[in-house]
Amino acid sequence: MTARLTAAEAFVKSIRTGEHSAAVAVEPYLDQNVVLETNGPMPGAPIETVRGQADVLRRVGGNWAVTWALRHARWTSPVDDDGVVKVQATFEHLGGVVPAALTITISFDGGNKISRIEQQYTPRQPQPIAIIPPGVRPLINNARINETPICVAHTDENGNPVLTFRGSIQVWSDTALCAWIRQAGGGLVRALAKNPTVALAYRDGPRAMLLMNGRARIESDEATRKRVFEMIPEVEQNHDPARKGAAMIIEIDRMQGFSTGGEAVRMVQKS
Repeated sequence: MTARLTAAEAFVKSIRTGEHSAAVAVEPYLDQNVVLETNGPMPGAPIETVRGQADVLRRVGGNWAVTWALRHARWTSPVDDDGVVKVQATFEHLGGVVPAALTITISFDGGNKISRIEQQYTPRQPQPIAIIPPGVRPLINNARINETPICVAHTDENGNPVLTFRGSIQVWSDTALCAWIRQAGGGLVRALAKNPTVALAYRDGPRAMLLMNGRARIESDEATRKRVFEMIPEVEQNHDPARKGAAMIIEIDRMQGFSTGGEAVRMVQKS
């Protein structure tokens, strides 16, 4: 293996693992005036330029927000392309907030030390669809069973923000969710009469994340109430065996995030 490929492997190990020993190992391969140019993994991230061995070393060592994704990425072997070493990583198999791909281009000085590093992230940019994606449905329907209840935000009757966890939320239709509200005369039901706007958040460790916005309403139709109650998990039904609660329908206007399988989620309801 050439000296340049060895240097590239040391660099990749440092950013991939976040280990202190890997950062120490890559230091001898860096020119004193090395330059690192990188964008961020998210759409619209600006280009950052880091200059000098000490600052570059701090930037390519340790644990960053993207380190988990780099650790689990699928990496190619470094390739020497006419004196410039290139290596790539892909993330399509990962869930969570991760980029689509990363291309690293490493240039060297006359002594085969790294003089310039260009990191180019390709962010995930899914095309929006108008329905709740199939990969999202089991996340929502099983949220209570998986002990990851969905957080719902609304404003109370005085306009103050309120956050609650709701274990009964289920997918109602291609564009709507439903939930059983045990207290039919409670604050949430009263608040929706004044302001139906709600926001919802789901998080399942590093694997899946969903952010949703929509409009909620209370349905009094008995057929709708019956269906909503029968859809919710048994543990939620047991809290209201007399079915005295209220059936809430949430029309989803916007949804974004990632499903467990790494599928990027972007749903937009056209008004």
